[in-house]
Amino acid sequence: MWALHPDFHNTVQAAWNLNFWGKAQFILCKKLKALNPSLKELNNFHFSHISSRVKQVKTALKNSQIQLHADPLNSALCDSVKELKAKETFLAKAERSFLSQKVKCDFLNNSDRNTKFFHSIVKRNSLRKQMNSIILEDGSKTSSFDELSKAFVNYFKNLFGTSFQTSPVDLQTLQTGLCIDEDDFRLLSNPVTPQTIKMALFDIEDERSPGPDGFSSGFFKKSWDVVGNDVVVAVSEFFDSSKLLRQINHTAIALIPKTDHSPTVADFRLIACCNVVYKVITKILASKLESVVPKLIDPAQSAFISGRNITDNIFLAQEIIRNYARVRISPRCAIKVDLKKAYDTISWSFLEQVLNGLGFPPIFISWVMECVSSASYSICINGSIQGKFPGKRGLRQGDPMSPALFLLCMEYLSRLLKVRTNTLKFKYHPRCEALKITHLAFADDLMLFSRGDLSSVKILIDCLNDFKNASDLDVNSFKSNLFTTGIIRDKLDNILNLSPLAAQKMNVNHYAPLYDRIASYINKWIANSLSYAL
Repeated sequence: MWALHPDFHNTVQAAWNLNFWGKAQFILCKKLKALNPSLKELNNFHFSHISSRVKQVKTALKNSQIQLHADPLNSALCDSVKELKAKETFLAKAERSFLSQKVKCDFLNNSDRNTKFFHSIVKRNSLRKQMNSIILEDGSKTSSFDELSKAFVNYFKNLFGTSFQTSPVDLQTLQTGLCIDEDDFRLLSNPVTPQTIKMALFDIEDERSPGPDGFSSGFFKKSWDVVGNDVVVAVSEFFDSSKLLRQINHTAIALIPKTDHSPTVADFRLIACCNVVYKVITKILASKLESVVPKLIDPAQSAFISGRNITDNIFLAQEIIRNYARVRISPRCAIKVDLKKAYDTISWSFLEQVLNGLGFPPIFISWVMECVSSASYSICINGSIQGKFPGKRGLRQGDPMSPALFLLCMEYLSRLLKVRTNTLKFKYHPRCEALKITHLAFADDLMLFSRGDLSSVKILIDCLNDFKNASDLDVNSFKSNLFTTGIIRDKLDNILNLSPLAAQKMNVNHYAPLYDRIASYINKWIANSLSYAL
């Protein structure tokens, strides 16, 4: 809102005239930090209690209009009405801007404006974001803010701030498919121009949530004539040196509850709020990846790939599991796999090995790994920032390049399945043999298919185990299922005994109503796909 005030540019210019010494990224951060108190003062003085200010101005305007009606020739009243009308319009616009940021809904912003329904949505969103109590690991319930903060910080520190030893990637398997060619190599290595940096920043929506520094993309756009040169120099410094200031790469984790009842710390969906300067860097890297990734990713993967329809795999899965409820049918098996905290736990060393194996330029790999490995985190709890710890694994949901990097990691599993199933021991699912289909995927949601025999299922399970050992991505046993039909009980028991998934008490469904259960899963898959797309 403060960007609407006439004094905004003068306030920014005053802070930007201060002299600091150091690297370009350090200077940019120091100027933003010096500007923060001035903008807070501007906001508090002119926009605090914005709704009350609007009501006061409307009342004053109404009284002045009544007086003017009684004395229409009074020039002083005419000037007062004009001044109050301009002030009322300005403050009303600022109030709508403030409320639209809290509503986070374009439709309401454009249609309902400041209606009662609009305000009810603001109130509902505020209540949903409040964490009043959680259930701790020992089963007790707490509403203490200190205990809440400690529980969340410890949980996410264990999730992001710990790493485990992984096995090396099989480069021969990784290189069985397409890799980076000479044209793509040059494209990824090309230097970044100032115009590219400006375009990347202006491509970020104004109302996107800001990072820990508190500055949104709207601030940089409205003050580009003042701050633009420093932003360009700081971003260019990163691409020249492959070094990123940790202050720029600090991340605030916003938590969204999945349930309305008192949840545990694991029952929250997290969104990583990154600083705008970092988003500019990763948007540039993501745009470079955008033209390369579709060539490398297996057609079985339908997520985040331009030109691929997210519903194709859903319709194909429905066709594959047709007639599963029949009793007299050839043996077949479908394994639904959900990877546990896939984005949050993927190994950085695995990512680097995959990028190297696919032939990405060393300079591009150094850019990506610097952005990934220099991250640090704080947790946002009821509007307060708690804790600070460095990351040691995982990709952030909110980082523009994370989807592309995750798909490249999942491509290793696709190529592993392709190599391992290209043997006489593996028998394809009866409905998959013509097209040689072994799996379908939407990001980290997988369905594996094979004939219902011991050797074929063992190959799929071994691939999952080898992928886990290399990437540190484990199967979520509570959300995974093994679907079979046409297999006699003795052979089915042998399949369950060899499967480590069965040892985790994976849900096993045999015969009717199998089709209904798989159809229910596919419907959930559709919902997950649409939520990812949105």
